[in-house]
Amino acid sequence: MAGRYVVLDEIASGGMARVHLARLFGGAGFDKVVAVKRLPPELSHDASRAEALVAEARHVSRIRHPNVVSVIDVLEDERGVGIVMELVHGVALTRLMQAARLEGQRISPAVAVAVVVGVLRGLHAAHLAKDERGEAMGLVHRDVSPQNVLLGADGVARVVDFGIAKAVLAGDPTRGAELKGKPAYMAPEQLRGDPVDARTDVYAACVIAWELVTGQRLFAAEGDYAIAQKVLNRPVDSPSRIVREVPPELSQVILRGVSRDPAERFSSALTAAEAFEAAVAPASPSEVARLLSELCQKDLDELHDRVVRAESHQAQASERRPRRAPLLLLAAAGAVAAASWWALARGEASAPLASFPALPAMTIQAKLPEKPAAIPAATTSASAPRVHKPPLPPRTSAAPTASAPAPAAPDCEPPYVVDESGFHRMKPECLGR
Repeated sequence: MAGRYVVLDEIASGGMARVHLARLFGGAGFDKVVAVKRLPPELSHDASRAEALVAEARHVSRIRHPNVVSVIDVLEDERGVGIVMELVHGVALTRLMQAARLEGQRISPAVAVAVVVGVLRGLHAAHLAKDERGEAMGLVHRDVSPQNVLLGADGVARVVDFGIAKAVLAGDPTRGAELKGKPAYMAPEQLRGDPVDARTDVYAACVIAWELVTGQRLFAAEGDYAIAQKVLNRPVDSPSRIVREVPPELSQVILRGVSRDPAERFSSALTAAEAFEAAVAPASPSEVARLLSELCQKDLDELHDRVVRAESHQAQASERRPRRAPLLLLAAAGAVAAASWWALARGEASAPLASFPALPAMTIQAKLPEKPAAIPAATTSASAPRVHKPPLPPRTSAAPTASAPAPAAPDCEPPYVVDESGFHRMKPECLGR
């Protein structure tokens, strides 16, 4: 249990993070299954990596777009911090591409364009994100790849994992002193350690487009160094030369997007998205969803089963109870305080707290007894009579004066009644006595 969350099964893992299912418990009986991204156990208490995870949450919280997986919250427990995200019922784009190759099936240009346009529009929203002062953050993802695109069962592509994203501030461009990302999708300027901007993410999205329509890897080689050399030096073939079904207009858009010179690329992710849409009409979300179901239904069913298990997890009952227990504690403590006040108001010597009936255990089912428990006597004999102490003398030095007989006192023995639910209610006529 981590605050309002019960963290459950791991559903995905990478070198630097694990993704778990979790249940979010809200008020009025509300609960929801979400995804939690956490550091692996061996890195969970690494302060710098934990800080990077929180920074990712801050960055993504500023992006509001249907093509970006949204961040809901940040949790913290004995295992460190975690990012709470919306759960996407789908698979990574990598899985769809692998399944298509295994089945010998080619992804149509229309479906490829629909996916890439979604990615580009999500990236454009990230590039335009503003901070809490309303100033542009200049956010650059820097790790756009098929692994970081989730394709939902609804046919919508969503960008995820801004773990190495950087806010490129004016006069302080992000440089490649830290070479992070996947070399096969990194733009040449990123590999060289030059400044990066939105066009760097456009490049990566267009590499994805090239691979979607051809069914091949653009820069395949053994080892990151060999891949980087191809990115920097190897000419890029036109997709139309590899697959005849790819329209030349689409090939031209892709080739422009993967130009080694950033100045020759599209100036923004939105401009690139519009160029793709002009070249080929994108498939509808239902068409994309149909292909995903055809090739990855087993993966979708497995995730669905895990979500169902999470929703029926027995932790729901046991984890909810402690949140209501404090109300019972306050009610029971109130009853004890009322009894103490009543004794003092009658002028009786106050008894120690231990003389009152012990509070029940912290459970929802506990009720006060039907009758007040007997106050223990000062002797261990079961038959010993109760000892009543005389009232304390009034705290004044004035001589006592005669007074008229007091009116008959109301029946305040005891000063409460037990209602049908088993709870003690003070008698109105005994209040103030």
